[in-house]
Amino acid sequence: MRIALLAPLVSPIAPPFLGGAQALLADLASGLALRGHAVTLYAADGSAVSGVETPVLGIDSSLLTPARMAGSLSRPGDREKGAGTEHLDGSEDDDELADGLVPGGLDAYLSDYAFLRAYRAIAEHAGEHDLVHAHAYDAPAFAYSSLQPLPVLHTLHLPDQDAGVRAMLAMIAPASGAASRTRLVTVSSACAATYRPFCRIDQVIYNGIPIEQIPYASSPVEESYLLYAGRISPEKGVEDAFE
Repeated sequence: MRIALLAPLVSPIAPPFLGGAQALLADLASGLALRGHAVTLYAADGSAVSGVETPVLGIDSSLLTPARMAGSLSRPGDREKGAGTEHLDGSEDDDELADGLVPGGLDAYLSDYAFLRAYRAIAEHAGEHDLVHAHAYDAPAFAYSSLQPLPVLHTLHLPDQDAGVRAMLAMIAPASGAASRTRLVTVSSACAATYRPFCRIDQVIYNGIPIEQIPYASSPVEESYLLYAGRISPEKGVEDAFE
């Protein structure tokens, strides 16, 4: 198959990975390519996966960090006069007009611009792909996918926790709606349960891991212990694991 993978745009898909979703996506992309599929990874600039085409989209992930997005919601005039808005490629424009039109100027819309740019690139090469597999958990990633000429599969790596994402999913894949060209999968049954009240979950597909890279022991070591490797946040359920 000819597969277009859409990555989260908050970091390049390259080591050291920002999180599990990024590492999984790199493994998935290389694994699909090794199986003979034609894989194109649409991601932030600086991404690189062996055997996978990664077109340069002009998206600087440093402008799309959560802290940057939160800081962009300042009131008009809060910033020093003359300061410009950084574009996705790092260039700047005078933001005086934008400050009078939208909160925080154009910074507040960088995420929308980034996903619009990525989806436009995919649409421009629609004849080279059979489907889009998206891994981003951002409202624009779901909103723009509904306009794609190709079938789109979204993998939801997180449980329901964002009102904007919730609204988009309820619109593009309502719980009572029939199957459409937009399909949703989650990585666990518990994750799926948080979405089913308002949107259609088509399948639960667990995350794959490269088992050849992870040593396995059939019996526990003398000193048994629990190792947690990951980001500490409420949705991870670390306290449940310890209990």
